[in-house]
Amino acid sequence: MIEKNPYTILRLKSTDNQESIKQSFKKLAKENHPDNGGNEEYFKDVNRAYQILSDPKEKEKYDKGFIDFYGNKKIGASHSADYAKKAYGKHKGGGHTQGSKKWRDIFGEHQKALNGADVSVTVYLDIKIAKEGCNRIVSLPNGKKINVKVPPHAKDGQQLRVKGMGSAGKFGGEPGDAIIHIYVTGLPKEYISENDNYVYILKVTIDEAILGTKIEVPSPTGSPLMITIPPMTNNGNRLRLKGLGKTSKDSLFVEIKVVYDKNDKDLIKYMEKYSKKRKFNPREL
Repeated sequence: MIEKNPYTILRLKSTDNQESIKQSFKKLAKENHPDNGGNEEYFKDVNRAYQILSDPKEKEKYDKGFIDFYGNKKIGASHSADYAKKAYGKHKGGGHTQGSKKWRDIFGEHQKALNGADVSVTVYLDIKIAKEGCNRIVSLPNGKKINVKVPPHAKDGQQLRVKGMGSAGKFGGEPGDAIIHIYVTGLPKEYISENDNYVYILKVTIDEAILGTKIEVPSPTGSPLMITIPPMTNNGNRLRLKGLGKTSKDSLFVEIKVVYDKNDKDLIKYMEKYSKKRKFNPREL
């Protein structure tokens, strides 16, 4: 059977950087997600490939041939051990066979324990669900299904670790963990993520900026939100709404952008008159 290659699966070259790896993963994971009618097996492979290539240490191990696609270590002693078991027999029950004695003579009394590899999967959450938290049944690449508790205010790119649900260990080693990658969708297109805060660019007319007004905008979760613009608000000013960021401790910043109608001749005439009697000069402040 041909061994799976993470670079081939993510459609990458071995020289591609981490940003290219991330972008390719997000594109393929979204296109092939089972909820979108994608191929579940390929989706699992995409997640597994990303788990290796997104971790510089794991990527280096794979590139040097130390691990395979599933994170299993490629150690020469392991292959020799399999051969010796067949050639000399196994230790059974409480006694020691001649085969088990030869086994110990060759490899020692104890084979070094090898911990199992972690497995990775992506969970897509609508921003409203991410803020509220939820429980999700997740299918892992190793065939296991687990119930994942996503805490409230889960962030885009956040990782959750479920202990002991990864690949099985060898020679008494501990099993690996399941790594759940959270991707938050549904943020209104007008919003920008800025660290753990959100920024909403609110376009206003010059009279709204000068006189002040109230404008309804969609909140990060899509519900209506009334914003009060105080009089004499400058272009670029930010209004801060605490508790509406990615967590309850973070904020939503509404940034004011004054937009002019280039075809408004009345405004131009008014400004021509105003400029003749204006005494204020911001460059002298």
